[in-house]
This record gives sequence, structure tokens and C-alpha cells, in this order.
Amino acid sequence: PAAAGRRRLVRPPPRRAVAGLCFALLLLPASIAVAHGRSTSTSSVDVEAGAQPIARLTVRAPWADLQRAIPELSAAEATLDGVSLALVDRYLQERFMLRAAGQPCAPVGPVASAPTTDATHIGRSWRVLCAAADPLALESRAFFDVQPAHLHLARLRRAGAPTVEAGLVQGAAGTSIPPPGE
Repeated sequence: PAAAGRRRLVRPPPRRAVAGLCFALLLLPASIAVAHGRSTSTSSVDVEAGAQPIARLTVRAPWADLQRAIPELSAAEATLDGVSLALVDRYLQERFMLRAAGQPCAPVGPVASAPTTDATHIGRSWRVLCAAADPLALESRAFFDVQPAHLHLARLRRAGAPTVEAGLVQGAAGTSIPPPGE
């Protein structure tokens, strides 16, 4: 009864505890970013019908990964000049390769800009001529040397065959494209 009228005194937490909690909360977004900081690029491959098919490869890649992978770009601004684009195009064409019967398909014509909805990515597109129709496979060797956890998402379309979607990672960086009718 006499205690019922009294209020219990609650002490505020010590300043050190509050400061420690604030510091931990500041680190939380950084730890989430590291845990979810997987680098990702995408591509689409559209193969036309024919004994020596022509295909269009379109790649969208993170600008930051390109800067890490191509030393000459490390100091470049986000806007690209002709020299920077030539370096990017060479890097992508050497590392995103369509193969026919085990042989690389040869680039034909110029590389063009490809639209991307992500402002942190750059999109490039080019055509290749394959010496044979089958078997066709996409191989990606991009970014694994600078981002071992890199994930490449590929969509492969070919007339008369089902669309293939694949996730390519280091150690499993290729996928085949089924022939028409399969």
C-alpha cells in the first residue's frame, strides 16, 4: 500500500552503452552491403537460324567492375570517351564468347551502345558469325579475376529452341544452347 503510491525510478543507460549501440547501428548497413555486395552482370544472346549462324550478344556490366578489371579505366570518369569505350569493348568481346563446335564465333561489325535501366551499368552489344551451327555455348570469363563472387545472368535465345537462362559463376562459367527442335 505505501509502495503502491511510489514510482519506480528508472535510470538512463550509461553513455558508453548508448555510444556503443549507436556505433553498432552505423556499422549495420556496411555489413549488410558486404553480405549482399555480389557483383552482377547480364547478357542476352540471340542466335539466328542458319548453317553459319549470326548472333547478337548484349552485355550489361557494372562500371565499377569494369574499372577494376581494366587498369586503364581506374581513374576514368563515369562518362566514357572513345578510348575508354574501345577498352571496354575489347575486354567484353574477349571475355564473353559464343563458341560453335568449340571454336570462338568471330565479331562482325561495330560494337553499339545497349540501353540499361541501371545507371551504374554500361550496356554494349555486338554481332558474331559462327563457323558452325552446333554445338553452341556461351562462355564468360569477365570479372572473376577482380570479383571472384561475380554472378553473370545469361539469357540465350535461338530460333526453334527453348530459351535458356543460366547463372554463370567462377568454376561454372559456361552454358550450352540447345539446337533447334530440342
